[in-house]
Amino acid sequence: MSRLASSTKANQVSVVTALGVSVAALYFAQEVLIPLALAVLLSFILAPLVKYVERRRVGRIPSVLLVVVVAFSVIIALGWLVGSQVVALAEDMPRYQGEVVRKVQSLRASGTGFGARFRKLGTEIEHAAADPATRVSSTSSADTPTSENITISAEPLAKPAGADATSSSPPGGTPSNPFYTVGLPPPTSPVKTLGMYLGLVLSPLGTAALVLVFVVFMLVEREDLRDRLIRLVSRGKYTLTTRALDDAGKRISRYMLAQAIVNGSYGLVVAVGLWFIGLIVGHGSTFPNLALWGLLCALLRFIPYIGPWIAAAFPLGISLAVYPGFGVFAATIALLAVIEVISNNVMEPWLYGASTGLSTVALLVSAVFWTWLWGPVGLLMSTPLTVCLVVLGKHVPALQFLDVLLGDQPALPLPVRFYQRLLAGDRREAIAIAAGVVREKGIEHVSDDVYVPTVRLTRRARADGELKPEDETMLYDAIRRVAVELETTAAAATSDGAVARVFAPCEMVLGCAAHHASEELMLNILGSMIPALNRGLEVVSTRTLPSEIEKRVARDRPPLIFIAVVPPGGAIQARYLCRRLSKQSPDVPIVIGYFGRPRNFDRLLVKFRSAGASYVTTSMLQTLRQIGAMIVEPVFAQASDPAGTHDHGQPNDVVTGPPPSAVTQPS
Repeated sequence: MSRLASSTKANQVSVVTALGVSVAALYFAQEVLIPLALAVLLSFILAPLVKYVERRRVGRIPSVLLVVVVAFSVIIALGWLVGSQVVALAEDMPRYQGEVVRKVQSLRASGTGFGARFRKLGTEIEHAAADPATRVSSTSSADTPTSENITISAEPLAKPAGADATSSSPPGGTPSNPFYTVGLPPPTSPVKTLGMYLGLVLSPLGTAALVLVFVVFMLVEREDLRDRLIRLVSRGKYTLTTRALDDAGKRISRYMLAQAIVNGSYGLVVAVGLWFIGLIVGHGSTFPNLALWGLLCALLRFIPYIGPWIAAAFPLGISLAVYPGFGVFAATIALLAVIEVISNNVMEPWLYGASTGLSTVALLVSAVFWTWLWGPVGLLMSTPLTVCLVVLGKHVPALQFLDVLLGDQPALPLPVRFYQRLLAGDRREAIAIAAGVVREKGIEHVSDDVYVPTVRLTRRARADGELKPEDETMLYDAIRRVAVELETTAAAATSDGAVARVFAPCEMVLGCAAHHASEELMLNILGSMIPALNRGLEVVSTRTLPSEIEKRVARDRPPLIFIAVVPPGGAIQARYLCRRLSKQSPDVPIVIGYFGRPRNFDRLLVKFRSAGASYVTTSMLQTLRQIGAMIVEPVFAQASDPAGTHDHGQPNDVVTGPPPSAVTQPS
């Protein structure tokens, strides 16, 4: 035991150490890893295009070069367009101040509570516009300044020689004199200035060149890279890993290409819509820098949840600062809202075909994590990178923990969640879980999908000593209540409020528990399903002796005997009871329901058949169909054709299964 504990602790320490080393490597090696990550994402986007060109009988290298040249030409053109738009925006910013001042003044003059909130803001803007520290030159003799006749420039004066930096009065003047000098750093040499600007320019160019090289080699050598990855993660299972990686690569490529199409079309529609707004609502004036806002909306949409809102703030602010009134502002809000609704509800489901596979918490955590590691570039790549990790986690066994941590699928199976809710006393949530199965599959499937596995979990936990007897009883009672409530809800939802009856019920089916109270619960749940077969189920308690059951069978002569077994245990008791009943009443069929997972079903079947069982089932639905095939069809034939002159019929509202067979295989 101590050796096992020490081994587990050593494994935990190694996992934590590997995680810490990985995070440190991502942080300190970002100069290399950021271009590599960008290259991987671009490779997933461009790989389908390269394959398409290759299918046109073009070689691998020419196909790669053609696609890469076209893609990077588009990227460079967009970068040049954005750069020119940013420069134009910086030059036009001083002209937008007058319109902002007028809008704030109009809101303040309106006298409403909303306008009063802008008084402080308007005062600050007006003071900033008339700041004596700036030199205002008027190009017009009009009394009221406007955005067309104001030019604002700040020209700092040289600091006098010998001025004391610690003097209480401003350098170069007195406190009453608003014009005072500001100290400037000594001028730099032309070589240093040139080096500084070259550094600003060459850094992104170097990153782009590195990304270009990575993309070309990844597309040319993609099969070799895949083989090396298979060698690393396969652990000898080459067939499974090959299929998994091929499927993962296709899924990631489709997702990345779909996201590029969705975000690109989103930005294009935003730019075109802003152009129409400026033309129609703005009285023919072009919306300023519309290409910049379209590209910004496309890029920021990679950021989950908050990206579209951040992108929308820029064109909304420009619409307030440039155009008089609020018509363009309202039209811009309507445009962005309509595009977002269409993109989320039409474009994404159509192109993606499904969700990204990420949980909401995983999206937010991944955005924070990648931003902390790589800054704004990490924020833009957070969702694509995390999607890649989740898809790999779904298909590569060694990376399955990524799917558990980041995926949107429930981390625990459905029966385990139902069991936990009952154990915590949250019956409302347990009913919601079971009701979800009813909505998805139907009321007849909830027993096998929820109740039976939960009973097995309870039996196993009790056998391992994790549950006390009173806890076990509480869980069985909670399962029974949930089943009754769902049955009542399902009956009320039918047209006549109850299960239709075709003919009068006859003798009750006799249900016997092999050895445990959990089997009585299974019989009660089955009894709620039996009325659909125009029968009832009489449950015999585990406290009833086998001799008493024999007397009841001899007295009542039931059409069928059903024995429920819930492991662990119970098989020996079921064979003993089956042997005694088959000897006394050989003409009464006996069905044994084994609600477990037998290791060898054939051996179990031979033992039950040798004890006198007619059929063996392993699920509630199989049991329901088997009983229906045995007792409903003959009775219905007699009721519908007592003289035997017509063919056997079958009512529409009677649940029946396949013809009786000697063996019912486990589900």
